[in-house]
Amino acid sequence: MGLIQSTYISCELDGNAVVAKILVEKIAERESQVIQNELGQAAAPFGWKVALDAEQLTMLPSVGLGALVNLSKTCKSQGGRLAVFNLAPEILDVLKLTKLDRIITIVKDREAALKAVR
Repeated sequence: MGLIQSTYISCELDGNAVVAKILVEKIAERESQVIQNELGQAAAPFGWKVALDAEQLTMLPSVGLGALVNLSKTCKSQGGRLAVFNLAPEILDVLKLTKLDRIITIVKDREAALKAVR
């Protein structure tokens, strides 16, 4: 059973980590706020261990990049971790170009993400 299900994100518990799936193609201003708020509600009770499935994302403007950075920082400051998986090659290229891949843990699949956050 899911922890949170909305238009923008769904969250479920896998052991002691939250697996969150982004349900939109683009994280702009509105989506960014909702996703960060809802993910915070789901992740806080479980120590901010978050595996984020980005398979649906096709565009990640600067607001979305900022949201990922903020989420990563929040997870770390609360003693948890964030790992993002299923990124489109184009988005991965942007993260590498902006050197955000040094701040955000990026892995190939759900299993690797769960391993990275535990």
